[in-house]
Amino acid sequence: MPLGLLPALGPTEVLVVLTALLLLAWPACRVCAKAGFPGALGLLAVVPGLNLALLLGLAFLEWPALRRRPAGPADGPPDGRRGTISGTPS
Repeated sequence: MPLGLLPALGPTEVLVVLTALLLLAWPACRVCAKAGFPGALGLLAVVPGLNLALLLGLAFLEWPALRRRPAGPADGPPDGRRGTISGTPS
């Protein structure tokens, strides 16, 4: 659609659109960065069509951040069993 056919936007409409884009892109950038992907990849969340590709990619790709994380005590014992809330083994 040529830009000449778009209605003129006033300052209020521009502010609303920019706020909506920020509220969509900022969390997406944070999720991408925490998953180990480039944070700027989250900007795809504001592009129609590519936002679905971003969501599917985050859901089904292996996250680099999980690949690099060393196993620690929070991961539990090697046999996979966990204790109860009181700390006694089940």
